[in-house]
Formats: sequence, structure tokens, C-alpha cells
Amino acid sequence: MKTNTTPLLILTLLAASALAHAGEVQVPAMEKEKLCGRCQYGALPGSGAGAMKFVDASLPQAEVRVGATSRDGIGMGYLIGFELDPEAINSLAMASKIELVVNVLKTALGGSPSPLSVALLSSSSPASADMFSQFGAWNNAPQLTPVGTIEGDPELGEVRFDVTAAVHEGTPPSAKNPIVYFGIYAPVADMTQANQGRHVIFGGEAQDAPRLVITE
Repeated sequence: MKTNTTPLLILTLLAASALAHAGEVQVPAMEKEKLCGRCQYGALPGSGAGAMKFVDASLPQAEVRVGATSRDGIGMGYLIGFELDPEAINSLAMASKIELVVNVLKTALGGSPSPLSVALLSSSSPASADMFSQFGAWNNAPQLTPVGTIEGDPELGEVRFDVTAAVHEGTPPSAKNPIVYFGIYAPVADMTQANQGRHVIFGGEAQDAPRLVITE
């Protein structure tokens, strides 16, 4: 008798796919006014008061540009915050691997003159906008830890950074301070009008938005 194994094969593949995602928690970037998105900065994270001017394009956004503005000494960066619920906080503490995932959509005018820096800024920040956590994360960068770079003219698509050690060595997030912040930014030396429009453009909505992937 001829046996049709196709349904069994499909079920096996589906089971394997489910196992591949077992124990994985995906946290999307925040969509809170002025706490996460494209920011304007005049100094690098950790430079103190006034380093970040403001978040001028809160998520969700179709695209977030990183690079020079039309004003000398002012750049556009990507401030990325993840607000963790109690389950995600527990998962983070027990995680065997934590990844920051961002999507490069395109570049403009050849991209950034220099590679972009990617860093953990704060692994424990308050959620209330009244606490100005976005400024504290950028200006103070209490757990500033480089986690990688992105080329000025990078390949398009998803980019992953292993941030396990950086997050685990920082202050554990809590119910009171549940936000983990990352930043993507160009060197201040590149922030000139001559470089205006030379941008790396990232996704900021739906499937292209940044996410934190926690593997337990």
C-alpha cells in the first residue's frame, strides 16, 4: 500500500519550527511619546546635560534617519527603548542570549561618512515621561557599553547584536525601572552641513521596528 507522508512531513516541520521559537521572548520597541525614536543630539551619550536636544519623531515611524542635520554640530540619532513587563524582566535575568535587532531600510547620498556606533545606554530606567528617562539615558548613559557598529553604507536588512553580557552586567530592570535603552549614533565630527543628507535609514514601525530577542 502506498502511504502519503506529506501531511506527516508538514506536521514535523511545523513542530520543529515551534521548538525553534520555544523559550524565546520578543520585546518590541516602545511607542511612547518622546521616549523612543529619532532624536537630535549635540554630543555623544554620556556627555552630560544638553547632549541630547529632544526626541523629534517618536515611534512608530516609517523610517528613522541617523546622520547629520542642516545645522553644524547637531546630528540625528536613534534612541531605542524597550519597556519590560514582569515576565520579560524575569526572562532577561535568566536569558542565555539577548539580542538587539534593527532593520536597515536604505541609505541616502551614500550613507554615513563613518560607521555608526551602537551602544547600551541604560539597562534600568523609569517608565514615566515625568522622570525624563530619555534624557537620563542619553545624557548620563549610566551603563554605556558599546555593543557593535554599523557600516556607513551597510547591507540592507536585519542586523543583530549580541547584548547579553552588556545587559547582564548592568543594573537589572525592575517594576519601577523597567526600560532598557540603546542608542545608534554617528561621530560628532561628522555632524556638519557638508554631510547633510548622508544618512543610514532604519525601520521604526511594524515588522521593521527594533526588537529585543530574549532566549531563555
